[in-house]
Amino acid sequence: MRRRMEVGFIAPLFVLFLLVSGVGASPFLVKFIDTGNDNRVTFQVVLGNTDNQTYWTGIMSADHSETKWEASVSANSLSSLNSTVEPGIYDIFVAWDNDGNGEPDTYVWTSEGGAGYSISNDGQQLFISWSGLNFSQYQISFTDKFAISPVPLPGVVWLLGSGLLGVGIIKKKLGRN
Repeated sequence: MRRRMEVGFIAPLFVLFLLVSGVGASPFLVKFIDTGNDNRVTFQVVLGNTDNQTYWTGIMSADHSETKWEASVSANSLSSLNSTVEPGIYDIFVAWDNDGNGEPDTYVWTSEGGAGYSISNDGQQLFISWSGLNFSQYQISFTDKFAISPVPLPGVVWLLGSGLLGVGIIKKKLGRN
């Protein structure tokens, strides 16, 4: 009986861990920083699509109200694009056409844990790896600077976690009596 209670306590904590961890990819936003004091951030994006379908990618305001930059990436292609946006905190996405109408309708966002990242040693390049997508390369090279902004966990996750922890402690104490 005691063993079953311990497993019953561990299972909800494991589920909470998966929710919090994003299953391998923590949500993040990218802060584009203006170092030239000209109210713009210049960057180059190199995209390597090794899939048999077209993808769209873009940079949107953190609240998704405004697209700042967008490009399509043809099937089995390598693209290099230069662009400029105003400084700010942005959410980056990759999208594809799931219903066959030629328009993107399925999105994966960095703010939702759909990607991982690494930063070059000189701090000027951001490499993004998208979960389950066939991008051999997704690299943003900055003339200015950037920073990664972790997305804070929603309050509901903390509330659920503390509730599960409380239930587990109560079960454990009741099991001892």
